[in-house]
Amino acid sequence: MSGDTGPRHSKRPRRSSQRRNGGHRATSSAAACPSRVRLDQLRRHEEFWLDDGTIVLVAQDTAFRVYRGLLASQSTVFQDMLAASSPNATEIFEGCPVVRLSDPPEELAHLLRAILPSNRRVYLGGQDEQPPKYDEVAAVVRLTHIYQIEDVERQALAALQYDRADYGNFSNPSVPLRINYDRPRLDIGVVNIARLTNTPSLLPYSLYMCANLGGEVLKGYTREDGSVEHLSPDDLRWCIDARSRLSCRGLAMCSRIFADTVNKECTTRSSCCTSLKEAFWEVAQRGNPAKTCILDPWGHIISRSAVAHSICPCCKQEMLLRDEEECRAAWNALPEIFDLEIEGWGHV
Repeated sequence: MSGDTGPRHSKRPRRSSQRRNGGHRATSSAAACPSRVRLDQLRRHEEFWLDDGTIVLVAQDTAFRVYRGLLASQSTVFQDMLAASSPNATEIFEGCPVVRLSDPPEELAHLLRAILPSNRRVYLGGQDEQPPKYDEVAAVVRLTHIYQIEDVERQALAALQYDRADYGNFSNPSVPLRINYDRPRLDIGVVNIARLTNTPSLLPYSLYMCANLGGEVLKGYTREDGSVEHLSPDDLRWCIDARSRLSCRGLAMCSRIFADTVNKECTTRSSCCTSLKEAFWEVAQRGNPAKTCILDPWGHIISRSAVAHSICPCCKQEMLLRDEEECRAAWNALPEIFDLEIEGWGHV
């Protein structure tokens, strides 16, 4: 019998108090300076090149032709930025003034889809729509934060919180995820988003997932544009330090789940008591009782143990209930494990 080797990601992963200690700056290899590509080397973006557009945004080697007034109405930052450009601007492309940005073109396209939709400005609003990929949501969060488009930023952050800060959603297989978490090590990005936007409720689960990456966390998270972002030194240290606490809790959880306490309705108490002890020792010897992925349920191992050691249905159900209680308690303990103070955590 073997234990789980890593934490589950597909099933679940408030702006309140901060970590008790200092500042946190994540690192990224993304470009920080506006594009310097020559105008004659630009390529038009296939989706956001409007023939009657009045302003050209340049992101790296890609040009976006959109409506100046409509863009300015979505963001005071864009409004101020575009006010500085004029028909007499030093750079003109296809008859329109040029504004150079430092954002990756992939992320700018995600932002424009959110704030300049063809039908409605409601982000992640349709129940029948396919969930967007994480990179799209992350890009929208980052750029709406930069350009102060607060209503769309709130919608994107709410989707992340729905998946990763509510135990009822996390633990219920029938509740669909609102975002498609389709790339390895993306929890690094979620931690950095939580820091950027001061959304600490995203931290406990995402730091937990980062801690379970082990040495892989040092590789960072590769965005869709190829840039790589890493945890801040402080967050990296907390993940490393938390592994021993996660392991200790995992061992304690296992001992309680497989305790030789039989169900009160058990009719084979002596036999089940012995079988429960045997099941625990088998897990201890052949499984991974001190696993760090403490949110992963033991259900399949409990079911196998019940068959292998002839544990009665009542005692098997007792173990499953203990497993459920331990997982919920582990979720509630995540802020403490990572030295966080999160208002309302565990009460949703």
